[in-house]
Order: sequence, then structure tokens, then C-alpha cells
Amino acid sequence: MLDGSVTDGDALVVGVGSLLRGDDAIGRLVAEEIERRAHAGVTTRTVTQLVPELVDEMSRASTVVFVDADVAADGPTIRAVEPSSHGPLTHHGTPESLCRLAHVAGMSCPPAYVVGMPAERFDVGHDPSEECLGHIDAAIDIIWDTLRGRSPFPLPGAAEPL
Repeated sequence: MLDGSVTDGDALVVGVGSLLRGDDAIGRLVAEEIERRAHAGVTTRTVTQLVPELVDEMSRASTVVFVDADVAADGPTIRAVEPSSHGPLTHHGTPESLCRLAHVAGMSCPPAYVVGMPAERFDVGHDPSEECLGHIDAAIDIIWDTLRGRSPFPLPGAAEPL
């Protein structure tokens, strides 16, 4: 959902994936669970793919966490996003290209991270696997730790660990 309602300074969690392709839905499901738990100061979005329209909301956030399926992951992983310095700016993006687009458009890109979720099955018309779903709570823990400043990466202005 893209409705432009990120409050300045909120953290933004973007769940990426297709609900029609098995484990590809996992990023969206993690974001929906974060939304269900309703923490103040965190806005969630679910999208099928990363598109330039996200840049405006990203620029108003304090931190952005993208959550997406990752066939190479054995468990939830996290990495920092470094804006790409080259390459085309297309309609479909990566976290790196969206940060680059923000800079090209004169907007800021806050600290950004990607949580990769283990995924194996991408068959059309299938539900996510139980193995994939079993990693949701661990991913949410990684996201909360990151937003609280306990990530393996420094967060400028992050609150002290609880």
C-alpha cells in the first residue's frame, strides 16, 4: 500500500513480494505482522516490487528496512544498503537504486537495511512454506533490534538499547 502517510521521523518497514508466488510473499507477511503489532513510530508498506514512488516516503523516514525473500539465506539476515553510484534509474528498483534516486531528486535517503528472508518455493498459486513462515518472529526481532540501535550497523541518532 502506498498512501503517503509516513510521519516525518517514523521508521519505514517495506515488505516486498508477491502473495501469489509461495515464499515470495514472506516480506509482505513480515510487514503485515509488524503492522498488526502496532508500534508507534513505525509505518509499514507492502509492495509487489520496489518502485520510484516509494522515494518520497523513504525521504521522510528516520530509517528504512526492506524485507524480501532471499534464496541464499538460511535464516533471516540483515545488511546495510549503500546507494548505488551508477546504473540506470528504471521503473523497477532495488533498495540501492531507490536511495540513489532520492539523492538524484534532491531528497535524503535515511539509513536503510535489507532483511533477507529464507525462501525456496516460488510456485504460482501456492502458500508460503511452513519453513519460511517459521522465520517471521526472528525477522521481527532483527528489525526491532535495528530500529532500537542494536543492529550490527550503526544508526545515527538511534536510541540507546533498551
